[in-house]
Amino acid sequence: MTNKGKMKKTQVKYIYNQGTIENNVVYAFLGIITLIMMSIFAYNNSPLVERLGEDGGIYLLMGKNLTQGGILYKSLFDHKGPIIFFINALPQLIIKGPFGVWCLEVICMFISVRVLYQLAYKLVKTPSAVLVPMIYLWGTCLFLAGGNYTEEFGNLFCILSLAIFINWIEDEKKELTSSQAYLLGVYLSLVFFMRPNNIALIAVVIGFIGIYTLKYMPNKASRYIVYGILGIVTISLPLFLYHFQQGNTLEMLNATILHNLKYCSEGITTMRRSVHLDSHFKRSIFFYLCISLYAFIRCKIYKDNLYTIFLGASTVVVLLSVVIGGREYIHYLVIAMPVVALASMLILKHATKDLKKFLGLRFNLVILVAIALMSYNCYSIGKPFERRSIIKDYKDQAKVLGAYIPEEERNQVFGYDVPAMWFYINDMMPCYNYFTMQSWMAKSDLAIEEGVNHFVTSQRPKWIVTYYEAAGNNHYLLNEIQEDYEKVAENSSGYLYRRKE
Repeated sequence: MTNKGKMKKTQVKYIYNQGTIENNVVYAFLGIITLIMMSIFAYNNSPLVERLGEDGGIYLLMGKNLTQGGILYKSLFDHKGPIIFFINALPQLIIKGPFGVWCLEVICMFISVRVLYQLAYKLVKTPSAVLVPMIYLWGTCLFLAGGNYTEEFGNLFCILSLAIFINWIEDEKKELTSSQAYLLGVYLSLVFFMRPNNIALIAVVIGFIGIYTLKYMPNKASRYIVYGILGIVTISLPLFLYHFQQGNTLEMLNATILHNLKYCSEGITTMRRSVHLDSHFKRSIFFYLCISLYAFIRCKIYKDNLYTIFLGASTVVVLLSVVIGGREYIHYLVIAMPVVALASMLILKHATKDLKKFLGLRFNLVILVAIALMSYNCYSIGKPFERRSIIKDYKDQAKVLGAYIPEEERNQVFGYDVPAMWFYINDMMPCYNYFTMQSWMAKSDLAIEEGVNHFVTSQRPKWIVTYYEAAGNNHYLLNEIQEDYEKVAENSSGYLYRRKE
């Protein structure tokens, strides 16, 4: 080999090693800020706070019940798909308590930000690509509401689907591999069987690629469809077989689809009656639309037509998915963050000369400002020690009530409207499948309240714990408690009643 050839080979090797080192530094940086942000904002399961949470407490308790041999939807019920309960069960097989689930949350978030950085660098090809995962992490944490929600876990698969889309659109041939079509089917099923509302972005990816393929390469469409269906079957078939073997297939479908539809319908009706949206929710939607619109305009200016159409479709469909939830819960907006990440990539890709110049000259300053803002939000919004103090008081009070119940009678406790975390804190399993927030669930399904009342009068559980005194507005249950039960204790965690002998 000539000296010139050796020099060229050495130069290529140096550039490769330098790029690898730079990427490793970025990944380490993203890993550190992910760990810090998730410690503070994923506070439901974070060891820094361990609040457990309302919905998160339900998933934890149902996951724990699975590890003890319980049957989904029959032992305990919630109107979500089975995947979220399996996600909460698997870590608890290894580590007792919520810490294992939090570790899984951190891993999912780190994979998400790493993939987003790789995608952003593919489009932008400058160090400013690191801003995209930082924006995603920052925005998601602000909407996380404590974490351990279907939206949070589902976003990982939405981002992986987005990665397939970007790799497809950047490919000159615009061809999917068989494995990519298969994975899109897998991701769609995984998210659908957590919560159907959250599949919006994946559905747009599949729809966009499908329409393009049918229009320009119809001969390849059948192969994509076959592998996509195979991916769907890979997840859905074992789920159906598992639930069929457990004898609760109909209950699973009811919880995943039918009950969710009733819930959304009731929520939309409530929204129509309400003129005002929560201001934070409204501001967040406004920001989402603004950043998407600006990215849309930049793509239009540069005639980046495929990205323009995809971004517009994604923005609208994801927003509809948020709205169809029927309530102004801030964690619903988590599913909008992959679209915000895509919009950020496209803004950087088609940035103005002034923006490119500014980022080139002041990149370190931009990163420092972003870190400073994140740090401020950790202090002003995260408030980990304040949250820890509040939940510690609740845990202490819950344990005081739980201590009245003898060990041998802990499987005879019926809860009415108490948070699921009350049972989790006391290491108990409720004796009825509709075990929490019954009055709220009954708004979308009156049969739930009827079932609760029938259970109490027919089975007469030894203990009843309620969030409101004497079951609040459930007058039937109130009369039952007043006649057949005596109050044993009360505190800020609830009211405890024992059946009269």
